[in-house]
Amino acid sequence: IPLTNFKVQIANGSKVPGSAGELTTALQGRGFIVQPATNASEITPKQTQTVVYFIPGSEVAAARVAAESAGASLLLVEAQATTPAPSRSP
Repeated sequence: IPLTNFKVQIANGSKVPGSAGELTTALQGRGFIVQPATNASEITPKQTQTVVYFIPGSEVAAARVAAESAGASLLLVEAQATTPAPSRSP
């Protein structure tokens, strides 16, 4: 699947400042179309692994994003809605 067929948005749920921006920049450098990085909402518990959320039918694109996140602990989760995870501006 061509990288220009989908967009990626990274939400920082780790509470580590700048981590979403770093991954966003790295993926953009590899040719992915990215949305601005964001932070998970204050009510989101601290995340300890990378999770790729996707809508039904986007399994191949999600797997491609997961494969590019080398070294991360990954879990592909099929999102129940087509809206992004709750977030707040950085």
